[in-house]
Amino acid sequence: MSTVKQLISDYRDWILSHEDPLYNVIETHNSHDSIEFITSYATAEVSFTEDIYEIVELRITDRIHEETKFYLHFEMNDLNHAKELFEEMLHCLYDMRNDTKTKVLLCCSSALTTSYFAEKLNEAAEAIGFDCSFSAVSYNNVFEKAYENDIVLLAPQVSYLYPRACEIMKDKTILKVPPAVYATYDASGIVTLVREALNKKRNSSYADFRPAVQTGHDGKILVIVAITEFRRVRIIYRVYENDSILFENTIMKATYAVRDLEDIADVITTKYGHIDMISICTPGVLYNGRLTFKMYGIYDEDVENLFADKYGVPCSFCNDANAMALGYYISQNKYQNITFYFHPHASRKSGVGNIINGKLHTGHSNIAGEMQYLADSLKFSAKPEELVWTPEGAIELLSRYLIAIISCTDPEAIVISCDMIPDPEELKNSLSCTFREDFIPDLIKVDDVMEYMFAGAIKIGYEQLQEQ
Repeated sequence: MSTVKQLISDYRDWILSHEDPLYNVIETHNSHDSIEFITSYATAEVSFTEDIYEIVELRITDRIHEETKFYLHFEMNDLNHAKELFEEMLHCLYDMRNDTKTKVLLCCSSALTTSYFAEKLNEAAEAIGFDCSFSAVSYNNVFEKAYENDIVLLAPQVSYLYPRACEIMKDKTILKVPPAVYATYDASGIVTLVREALNKKRNSSYADFRPAVQTGHDGKILVIVAITEFRRVRIIYRVYENDSILFENTIMKATYAVRDLEDIADVITTKYGHIDMISICTPGVLYNGRLTFKMYGIYDEDVENLFADKYGVPCSFCNDANAMALGYYISQNKYQNITFYFHPHASRKSGVGNIINGKLHTGHSNIAGEMQYLADSLKFSAKPEELVWTPEGAIELLSRYLIAIISCTDPEAIVISCDMIPDPEELKNSLSCTFREDFIPDLIKVDDVMEYMFAGAIKIGYEQLQEQ
């Protein structure tokens, strides 16, 4: 038996040795071999694809919403690493036990009245066997609590906030409770409203937009971008050939490590053979090819040399906000001086990329735009980690940051990716307290940053290649 097949065999035996009352274990032998861990709320699956047998896939599918909650793949060459990834999947499966019901958040101006109504709704749902739980919250806390729920119901007192809530919480179902239903505590009417909403197919919140990127190369290039999101990391990767996307896939995890990027590169080089260039866009500080991303325990790792030595091709790493700024710049022809402000949901820290006179500006130590160094020196009405949970707080937070940016770089435009800023005009009004109106840059709101990241990462990769 070959080394890889022996590792696969040992891995299967080790996986099958797991027993727990939480799940049933089933082996299948169809188009691919797999081992499934089936619970009442989700299915975790380990797949061994026949045509590329050394590639293993791990996936968790939520059986309630039929959504993929966890996905990764890797090349079987390290049994200990494979075991660690399986344990990470099981940990995610265990954590999902508390999310077995559809969660509905009922919001009004004060949570006192809605708390009583939520109790009646939970009683009604239990009486008819409707697998749903209701909780109450005041408007001041709705944006913080909404991301732990599937549906948000706005009571009549706050229904005027519906457009604003929809703009901020694009991935949530937002419903207005009819006044007659709310006034009579009509629990069955609410349950019907929720059921109808669950039966409707949700539209994707990501724009179908791809700026033209001319790679200027007739070979294959691998581009990986990592996006930090609320309580997870999404890693999207593409193989480009002759300016076209040959392949695309997405990894979803609760953690992030350099080894995740290696696993992707291992799979792609196994599947496609030779890759001419690898370009990676990641959160964190990059200096002399070394990455530091303290949130996930990455400290001064020599990533560029690691990848160049391992894969034998030119490899470049770039900061996420810098890639966004450059990607946006090459997608338009109006501005020569642009700031790209990226604020992940619920994050205390933000990232900024600067284009000055048509060139990406990263600074002497590549920390230009690292707003983490500015946060503690500014005076806010509350802690930044508290301000980010409301639109009003986000306006205060961004205004202070943008005042510093405008004062130092005076850009023509500031591109903003922040879900708590639904209307740039509100931000402009805040900035007008400091600057003359004609001094304020154009403020441009964007929802999807992924395509800018890909465009910027490709551009940075080829610029570094030309310098070598």
